[in-house]
Amino acid sequence: MLRYKCILLDHDDTIVESTMQIHYPAFLETLRTLRPEEDPISIIDFVSTCYHPGFMGLCAKYEFDEDEMVEEYAIWKKYTRAHTPQAYPGIREILLKFRNEGGKIVVISHSESTEINRDYRHNFGFEPDLVFGWELGEEKRKPNPYPIDQTLRLLGLRSEDCIMIDDLKLGLTMVRQRDIPFVAAGWSHFIDEIRDALKKDADHYCTRVEELDEILFLK
Repeated sequence: MLRYKCILLDHDDTIVESTMQIHYPAFLETLRTLRPEEDPISIIDFVSTCYHPGFMGLCAKYEFDEDEMVEEYAIWKKYTRAHTPQAYPGIREILLKFRNEGGKIVVISHSESTEINRDYRHNFGFEPDLVFGWELGEEKRKPNPYPIDQTLRLLGLRSEDCIMIDDLKLGLTMVRQRDIPFVAAGWSHFIDEIRDALKKDADHYCTRVEELDEILFLK
């Protein structure tokens, strides 16, 4: 039996292992193309900066202009189209169980809906009920609560019907505006700063995917 009617899910490094496979290599290519004089950014600095202040803050650090942001996007898109990341072990079973018991699955991510739907078809054999991705634009993507408000409206739900699972702070900031509980996807964390901050602020911190079973389902 379900504790919640709807899971609001981040995608990258919450459901699929994509930073190491896609986003970090894509950004290294961006730097080689646009800032060849710069040393490569380390994976620690890349993930830490994407945690705070966020990916746009990372781009601002390198002072990419408008034309360079177009080039950055093209490089990233090339990588996302060419690679389908694998889901974390155990995620498939959790999502299928939740869906089979009538729950709704909504993805709120900074990836784009085309690739998110592809990843779900590949890893799980279905597409989410709703997807709110990068293509929404900055004013509507998380941490703006627009995706939550649309989810509640389109699916006829209330805030108390939902729970959010995310590996980073943006999801937490978003749901705190709508009083929705937050689960930190600690199975992807390897940086103490991020792990400690989310352990402090999240309603639940999971180091293993299997811990979701107790949070999402009534025994």
